[in-house]
Amino acid sequence: GAPGFITGLIKQISANSPVDARRIYIAGLSAGGYMADHAGCQLSAKMAAIAVVSGDLVDPNCSPAKPVPLFAIHGTDDPVVAYTEAAPPPHSAVPPLALGLPPSVGYWTSLNKCSGGAVTKVSAHVTRSHFTVCTIAEVDFYSILNGTHGWPGGPEDPGAQPPMNEVKASILISQFFSRHLR
Repeated sequence: GAPGFITGLIKQISANSPVDARRIYIAGLSAGGYMADHAGCQLSAKMAAIAVVSGDLVDPNCSPAKPVPLFAIHGTDDPVVAYTEAAPPPHSAVPPLALGLPPSVGYWTSLNKCSGGAVTKVSAHVTRSHFTVCTIAEVDFYSILNGTHGWPGGPEDPGAQPPMNEVKASILISQFFSRHLR
């Protein structure tokens, strides 16, 4: 399965390149986002943080052994992975700030025992919900109003087109990852 493949990939890369084991991250778009979520659930001892772009959580047994900070970004009009796509029921209460966000984001805020944070308007169509009052780990979510399915701010459409180009996911993810060590 995916955890075995990712573990093998980490092992192979580490054998051939200098790798800081405290800085192993995974980011993915669409099915890659599902994979990043799954790695956060199953490989938390290895992952310093995960990033999910236009993806969802489908692992009903998600119970990370170690804290997993989550970065996520999703367009509200995504025709491939719906913004409101179902996720497993959360383990505990979802903070009020997460209500109305994708269920997978609510799941991670519950899992990371978040109770609050801040909502800021980043641009005309982008809102950031940053959960920093968390007992386990932070959750940083960007919502793109009328956004579709693609890499925000990337070189290819639809990520290069408005409103998806109002933020650059690669830069935001890099900044998020740089704040987290295992």
